[in-house]
Formats: sequence, C-alpha cells, structure tokens
Amino acid sequence: MRPGLTIDRDHLDRFAFYVDEIRTAVKANTGLGFRRVSGLLVADGLIKRASVSENLQRLAQDDMNCLEWPALLSEAEAQWRDFLNAVRVRAPEDSRIKALATLSETKAKRSGKTGTGRRASARTGAPRAERRSRKRS
Repeated sequence: MRPGLTIDRDHLDRFAFYVDEIRTAVKANTGLGFRRVSGLLVADGLIKRASVSENLQRLAQDDMNCLEWPALLSEAEAQWRDFLNAVRVRAPEDSRIKALATLSETKAKRSGKTGTGRRASARTGAPRAERRSRKRS
C-alpha cells in the first residue's frame, strides 16, 4: 500500500485473497519446486482498529505478515549499513567505498542513529516463495 494510507478490513481481505491465489497456482505447478508461499503487506495504521489487529494475528498464523513503513525502511537501512561495513573491511582503500562510508556516517549523525538496530531476520517483498532444493542426476 502507499505510505500514509491506513489499513482496513478490505485491504486485509484482498491481501489474503492474493496470497491464497498464488499458493493455489504454485501448488498446481509442482515442477516449479516451490515449497511455500508467504506474504508481507506493508501499510500504515496497523494498530488503529481492534478488528484489524485481530485479523493481523490470524493472518500471521498463516504466514501472511504485516509491517508498517517506518519499520520496513529502518530494517532496509540497517541491512545495507551492515553490508557496507562488510565491504569496507574487504576493500578499505577503495575510493568508492570510502565515499559511501562517509555519506552513510554523515547521514547517521544527522538523524542521531547509532548502531544497526537490526532485527534477527529481514523480510521484504510480498508474496514470497521458497524453492525446494532439487537433486540433479
């Protein structure tokens, strides 16, 4: 959903419908090798209505999760910051890496953020499917 739009029951119903439709299509195409399909809806106002909150819990039990925009953006920023730090260790003298690191540090100082603030797992995109590993002969 667009940032700023408050989620409602209709949005959640459509989200569940889309994930269910994709699951049905994936199950029918067994040759694709997908094991499961999960969903991630990014929206605002997840806690404004009790009926929405209850529905979010039911959807989460079926691997259909929701996340607010600020949380998604914060998670993405932390993931890229960790990646940049790993690249910086491997190529500390590279001028491009130095420039990105300087830009990243300046931005972090302006926003007052320190550390990564990273969660245990990052999730972006929806719906998402995982492939089964195939044995090749």
